[in-house]
Amino acid sequence: MDEPTMDNVLRRLDRVERENRWLKCMGALALIGAAALVIMGQAKPSSVAKLVEAEKFVVRDAGGGVGAVLGVTTDGNLGLEIRDKGGKAGVTLGMGASGNPALRLDGKDGKAGAALGVRSDNSAGLELYDKDGKIVWATP
Repeated sequence: MDEPTMDNVLRRLDRVERENRWLKCMGALALIGAAALVIMGQAKPSSVAKLVEAEKFVVRDAGGGVGAVLGVTTDGNLGLEIRDKGGKAGVTLGMGASGNPALRLDGKDGKAGAALGVRSDNSAGLELYDKDGKIVWATP
């Protein structure tokens, strides 16, 4: 049998040291990963916001067109407006100029088809409009 020479012993020692360094690196990475998982697992789950404040919320489609708006109008009343892709037909629910609630339904051309609301004297009001936006019928 050949006795191991000093060169063979040094080669084997280098290989063992390289493997040992590789195992140490892998062990350190595994330890860091496990610690990170433990630390992240300790975080409290995010809670739902109790309050969101804004003057206006705008919902846009993928192309940037406005689909809905919820907010304070220029006259200081609150309203919700939902429109079609063309921005014409839609539904508006809000407070009228007198501060009373109103619901308006618009046709494809953007002219009102019907409006329902409470008048300033607290009487019910219903108006129907023709294709030109002119009142054709209204409650007395």
